[in-house]
Amino acid sequence: MGQLTLEQSDLEVERLAKWLDEEEVALAIPKRVAFAVRLCVEEVVSNLIRYTSKTSEGLKIRLELTRQETALIAVIEDYGPPFDLRTATAYSPAKDLEAASVGGWGIHLIRSYADEIVYQSGPSCNRLKLIFEEPDVVN
Repeated sequence: MGQLTLEQSDLEVERLAKWLDEEEVALAIPKRVAFAVRLCVEEVVSNLIRYTSKTSEGLKIRLELTRQETALIAVIEDYGPPFDLRTATAYSPAKDLEAASVGGWGIHLIRSYADEIVYQSGPSCNRLKLIFEEPDVVN
């Protein structure tokens, strides 16, 4: 089980990427699952850094990555305002190229790549749990 605590800074994204590299090796995560975990975790963390207001103590983001049987579980805790991506409005694709804009696909991507999303908001923190099932391996 790996844990990491990040500050609210764009510079922390590089630390996150290195940590994910190490965890992929330590937990022997299959490439396809590692891609999904990385995509979702980096998306959540970058949005927390960009869109959550700093408190007087600064924003802390706590991450944990564990393996449970045939699943990988990423837990992300933050102390900003609650945001439940399970019920948030996802981006709607533009009807044509002229109306299209860059970005806005994060919620859709996370919902597409995570097999299960669990969210809790309480007085002490927000807790997002993303579960990624590993495909059956044929020997």
